[in-house]
Amino acid sequence: MAIFTTDERNTLGMGMHWQNVWFSSNLLTPVRNECYYTAEEIDQANLQITVARDHLASFSQRTDSVDLDDTHLPVYKQAVIVGRRHVATSIKLRGQNVHHGGIKSALQKELEPYDRLIEQEWFQNTPSMVVPRLTAFISLQRAEMLLMQSEPATALSPRVYDEKFHILQAPDLFQKDLHYFGSQCDLRGSFVAAAFIDIDDLKTRFNSPYGNDRIDRDVLPRFMETIESHVFGRGYGYRQGGDEYLVLLPSVPFDGAIRTLDELRQKVAGLEYVNISERTTVSIGLCHVGQGCFLTDKEVRERATQASAHAKQPENDRPGKNCIATYGGSRFRSQDLYVATPA
Repeated sequence: MAIFTTDERNTLGMGMHWQNVWFSSNLLTPVRNECYYTAEEIDQANLQITVARDHLASFSQRTDSVDLDDTHLPVYKQAVIVGRRHVATSIKLRGQNVHHGGIKSALQKELEPYDRLIEQEWFQNTPSMVVPRLTAFISLQRAEMLLMQSEPATALSPRVYDEKFHILQAPDLFQKDLHYFGSQCDLRGSFVAAAFIDIDDLKTRFNSPYGNDRIDRDVLPRFMETIESHVFGRGYGYRQGGDEYLVLLPSVPFDGAIRTLDELRQKVAGLEYVNISERTTVSIGLCHVGQGCFLTDKEVRERATQASAHAKQPENDRPGKNCIATYGGSRFRSQDLYVATPA
């Protein structure tokens, strides 16, 4: 049973509106335009959305809380995800040139009605409706072409290396690449792994005793080359600063992402540097997302950063640092963080 207040039903209604827009522009219309027909799977999904929308609308005159039919909850969950993504995109566009703290805060508050629904038990216990992928009806090549025509930002940006070392990708490419690979993985029903990597105690163990110039010459290039070679052919590494790095692994399952990142963690721990006795260890934060995730690209990076900070913290008999932290479940809350490896 799921009971919804008037405000919650209004939020669901807006989500249903944007769900209809998304369904039409990303599935129904492209298939019709391609061959002048639709498939039974598309018609069934469209009917499912329509019936759920009409059921919600039947309570529009009610001002009290109502129990919505459980059979429609998968549609409503999908509507919350699509609606939140739309609002987040709108906030990003409207706020990209705003620096006033009060206005930025007001913009972010627009997500709160969706976030409150996401926290509810019905949302967590309900699977999203099964929406057919465009690639089930037209070729992948054509689907990619249509995606780039409707949203040019989904094209992969030209490769640019970081301006200081020219080993890893430039920092501003990460967000663009995350958006690109996220869209491409959605077409394939796959996943994206975003990891934030922080060198443990770089200042106290390396910079202070050896000097910044020597670390820039003898440590960081070898460290970054290890990241680049490890992810080459399966993703990209990005330099953010002296001790902060990012890795993007598209189309990799959760266990594979953990395994790949832990192999990297062990590699950098085994590196030897010329006339430097210290060894580099890293704290890694992983945010692993799929098609049904409600997080924006910016929030994916923020969650990965938050997970890296958690990896650095001592916990029970664990000293902290030199480990990988990630999220349990699908809420991506701070209380869901745990150390995945080493156990």
